[in-house]
Amino acid sequence: MATAASALSFQGLASGVQTDALVSAILAQDGLGVVALQARQTANTNRTSALTAMKSAMNTLYISLAALQDGLNTRTVTSTDPNNAYVTATATGAAAGNYDVTVSKVATRGRISSTMTGGAPSNLAVGSLTDPIFSNGATTGSFALQGTDGNVVSISVSDNSLSGLRDAINGSKAGVTATIINNGGATNPYQLVLSAKDTGTGTTGGVVTIADTSGGENNTLGIHSGAVGTDLKSGLPNITGGLTSTESGVTANDAQFSVNGIQMSRKTNQVTDAADGVTFNLLQGGQTGTTTLSVAQDKTAATTALQDVISKYNTIVTGYASASTATKNADGSIKAAALTGDSTSKAMLNQIRSALTGMSSALAAAGAPYTSLAAIGVTTGSDGTLSLNTATFQAALAKNPSAVRNLFITSGGSNGAPTIKGPGQLAGDLLFSLTSSGSSMLATALKTIQNTNNSLALQISAGQSALARQKAILQRQFSNMEVTVAQMRASAGSLIGA
Repeated sequence: MATAASALSFQGLASGVQTDALVSAILAQDGLGVVALQARQTANTNRTSALTAMKSAMNTLYISLAALQDGLNTRTVTSTDPNNAYVTATATGAAAGNYDVTVSKVATRGRISSTMTGGAPSNLAVGSLTDPIFSNGATTGSFALQGTDGNVVSISVSDNSLSGLRDAINGSKAGVTATIINNGGATNPYQLVLSAKDTGTGTTGGVVTIADTSGGENNTLGIHSGAVGTDLKSGLPNITGGLTSTESGVTANDAQFSVNGIQMSRKTNQVTDAADGVTFNLLQGGQTGTTTLSVAQDKTAATTALQDVISKYNTIVTGYASASTATKNADGSIKAAALTGDSTSKAMLNQIRSALTGMSSALAAAGAPYTSLAAIGVTTGSDGTLSLNTATFQAALAKNPSAVRNLFITSGGSNGAPTIKGPGQLAGDLLFSLTSSGSSMLATALKTIQNTNNSLALQISAGQSALARQKAILQRQFSNMEVTVAQMRASAGSLIGA
């Protein structure tokens, strides 16, 4: 079987000179310039990777600083009611304190529903979901709806069934939702229930209304005929006639409760405006006693959040140290690291360190009790990394939580007071500008490196092309030399033999 021919070298057969090795040596010497360019390109690529990793670490620290603000706002809420029967609460940023709550009534929805009288269903009930709901030979109808929001909406129903009416109601923009409940009874078990979307009395005094506007009571559900008109007092649309929650169902109530002895009423059971930073969730009315809800700083959440900031900062410090520290080669020569001598990364680290760990002159001028992170237990080690004394930090939280929080946010700025940025906010703003701005020193450095490498790539390509041409010339010259030497030796042999 034939095989591919291998390239054979007859170098030096006539002259005895290893021409391939000689060509390689010449090219290696002449190619030192290209090697130097490639080394510069590799160093630039490594520098880009190191700066990009530093940028990523700075982004992570920025996110952690933002999360710390949430951690400092987190509050714990404990209750004297272990069963949480009547009320619960959540708190964010609220001042520590106790809230005594008594729930008399919870807010309810206005509702129209079937009623069972003597075991037999009355209005809004059918035997199956496909039973016709229109009478007098009609197959379509129209209705008007009004929820406790006061809006009046008219709908057309072309599906002659209870489910068709339900779907038409839910497909409208009425402040009412419709459901069908199967009570399991032997007669007309499928019952339509209409509920206001919102809790509380709303603008209708808690009343929900549906009216048959087909031109008469043209349905088998007991929905009375009615018409859309205008309320003379308010000038708003209303429904005259129809079926209401007053006669068949439940009229809505507003929540009635007290907080620290102050009687209150709300249209919803989620009360967000009774106490600053506290949300009360009313669960059940009829409470005769009192539930005490105690709000306190969540020290664990705050500590965990600050430790995360410290960890993210230390990643930047140790990452820079690793990427900028030169090492020794086996022969004792110095091997530069990716960021050895890099002014951009060093300047960024110094700026971040100064912003985060320095003393705030603005807080000091304002007479703040804490003006630096050192005051709340953050210390700097000999290697530049930070650590947290948890006991000192939590003691500062217990003594003055707002002063601790001011170290990480922007404060003041109201009623003519100057705006003051704490070290955490200053560091966050700096990190944002360093990583997001297209004109920052980091962006400028990365762009400069890219432009330099693009130029180096062109120079390297040109140098490699020149070396390739030189190699071809040298090989041709040495080949010609071999031919000449061989011819001379042949001539000499002829003369000797003559």
